[in-house]
Amino acid sequence: MNGTSTDSLTKSQVKYRSGSSRVLVFLVVLFALTTVALAVVVAVTVLKVKDKETPVPVATQPPAPVESSTIIAEPEVCLTEGCVMAAARVRGAMDTKVNPCDDFFNFACGTWIQKHVIPEDKSSFGTFTQLRDDVDIIVKGVLDVADKHDDPEVVTKARKYYKACVDEKKIEDLGLTYIQSYMTALGGFPVLASKPGGNWVSAGFDWVNLLVRTRNGTNSLPLIDVGVTQDDKNPSKYILYVDQPDLGMPSRDYYLKERNSTDLMAYQTMLEEIAVALGADQRKASEAAKQVVDLEIDLANITVRKEDRRDPEKLYNKMTITDLASQFPGVAWQRLITGIFNHVGMTIGGNEPVIAIAPPFLSKFGKMLSRYTAETLANYVVWQRVVGKTAFLPQKFKEIRLKYSKVIYGTASVPARWQTCASTVTDAMPEVVGRLFVETAFKEDAKRDVLDLVDKLREAFKEMIDHLDWMSYITKQIAKEKANYIDPRIGYQDLVYKNNDLNNLYENVTVDENDPLKTLVSIGEASVIRKLLQLRKDYDKSEWHMSPATVNAYYAPNLNSITFPAAILQPPFYSKDQPAYLNYGGIGYVIGHEITHGFDDQGRKYDKEGNLKSWWTTDDGTKFVERAQCIIDQYNGFVVPGTGNMTINGINTLGENIADNGGIKESFNAYRKWVNNARGGKEEPKLPGLPYTPNQLYFLNAAQVWCGSMRDQAKVERIRTDPHSISEYRVYGASAPSGRNKSGEVVRVCDVKLLLQMCDI
Repeated sequence: MNGTSTDSLTKSQVKYRSGSSRVLVFLVVLFALTTVALAVVVAVTVLKVKDKETPVPVATQPPAPVESSTIIAEPEVCLTEGCVMAAARVRGAMDTKVNPCDDFFNFACGTWIQKHVIPEDKSSFGTFTQLRDDVDIIVKGVLDVADKHDDPEVVTKARKYYKACVDEKKIEDLGLTYIQSYMTALGGFPVLASKPGGNWVSAGFDWVNLLVRTRNGTNSLPLIDVGVTQDDKNPSKYILYVDQPDLGMPSRDYYLKERNSTDLMAYQTMLEEIAVALGADQRKASEAAKQVVDLEIDLANITVRKEDRRDPEKLYNKMTITDLASQFPGVAWQRLITGIFNHVGMTIGGNEPVIAIAPPFLSKFGKMLSRYTAETLANYVVWQRVVGKTAFLPQKFKEIRLKYSKVIYGTASVPARWQTCASTVTDAMPEVVGRLFVETAFKEDAKRDVLDLVDKLREAFKEMIDHLDWMSYITKQIAKEKANYIDPRIGYQDLVYKNNDLNNLYENVTVDENDPLKTLVSIGEASVIRKLLQLRKDYDKSEWHMSPATVNAYYAPNLNSITFPAAILQPPFYSKDQPAYLNYGGIGYVIGHEITHGFDDQGRKYDKEGNLKSWWTTDDGTKFVERAQCIIDQYNGFVVPGTGNMTINGINTLGENIADNGGIKESFNAYRKWVNNARGGKEEPKLPGLPYTPNQLYFLNAAQVWCGSMRDQAKVERIRTDPHSISEYRVYGASAPSGRNKSGEVVRVCDVKLLLQMCDI
């Protein structure tokens, strides 16, 4: 796929190559590989001499001198192309001047960080980001070509959308034409007064009707979230839910600071400048922006904190729509929900079941809303809809949004237009783009290899369960049964190659080649229709929640499934040409991470079939919570530089931290078992030019998955919003020196046991 391998040659060139030519090529390649390997060896030797004043960590010291009569067999070294390339990648990221027992992250990633400056359009840059950029390039390539005669209609739609999206001149020429008609369709934008798109009338205004019109074009709503989801206690079905909304800024925390804080004022200024760019009077825009920010501050104050939304049992409050009206007054629930479903011709009665996800918010919402004028409510709803479309408006809107992003994320420029459009089309039509990516860049044998790894990691997990001294026998047996039921999904879903099904999925999408914004709205409307119609259907267990062209993975508790899209099955995570210790330290670690999610503080609440159902004994549940607190305390102790002494939020990140700690342990145990069983205990050959054992290289690769750096503003945003710890603390917390274990021994990655965990879950 990359480089100058025979993949880039035509079939005829390969077919008619002479035997002597093949021998010559083989010798040239062998010579090149040997030269590279020797270069790596020399480089490492030079570095050791150059840094000879730096003490060599215990685990990397050469063996002690032996008597001349004693013969020590040199460990085998792998000199295949895959090993040489892996050695160059691993060594190229490391900073060997750092003692790994003091700072394993910078030992593993120090040079990578020095060589990779965060691009101006990004708030952070790391291994994941780099791989995603590479995938975006492939996506660009498959969308930016002419259609083939046998391409299904849906592929043609995706390419038309991409090509319209990248035509920035056309976007400038269109100006405000469509956004003005869009605002009019919502009922008008009060801040514009008599301007186009501002023909709002206060008489008879009803915010419920406005939300109904708004919902027809988007799956998210301002003010209150209403939708369809999988039923946690009956996962074969869908059910209605009501919940607190997302806010305009990334987290409620931004609104709970001083009223004139830099972040909050940057947000208010963005709203004001967008209104002025649409034609609003400066004074009126300033006043209206202040009013809607005050409204959002009130919304933020009654929302439930992320820390209090981790227990799925507490979020599952089943009742009827009639019950909603009696328990949470001040909102015309029946009219709101009925109006939304009228869009798809579905009748919803008062006895319709609904899950009230955030009762503390819902109980205060109606009263809070009554304090605001119709004009402020209308301004807020329309503003939220317009802000999300700035990427499809003229350049001045992108510049306004960029000023805000610079304050919140530290970015100094917008992404390249092609990259924005590649991501936009992938998000809009994930299966279609996934199909094109798989056809171009995925090798089917990866699926077989990863499924084999899943089986090995599953067994390692069950063995870990057997060795827990605090869990009862009955809970262990049920936990192992749940592990057996975990459904692995590798590469891509069958849907991507079912032309008729794909065409039907996007039949309501109309691509306007002359207006990408109109297409964006059409895609939103089609998505809403699909989502609402699910209410009366059985849950589709084959559905994926990521495109195959996504560098990521996930666990779905309602399905008890783990998913690894095609795009993550590449180095450093996986390669059929690299040693097993790198694959176990890469994709094996990820597999273990996702398996462990089925047993973290949230996943453990679901049974083997995906039902939200308790299967722990009371005593075992209590012991789990006690041990989970140890993980919380450990990560709460990580102070993040550049954030004003903020720490990792140990509660919000608990599930991911448990998954990291469990995943790296499971995969290492699975690797050692594989060495014993498949290789009779004989270690794999080492990488050329690197003085590290296979065990150490396992941990090096696991750490290098998280190589990267982040702007200070982005660190603050990540701590407030992301359930994952910041990258370096995923290394420090799971596999690096991070304190003492239960026996009081210092936990160091260089210890002989390699993986003494601070907390044993």
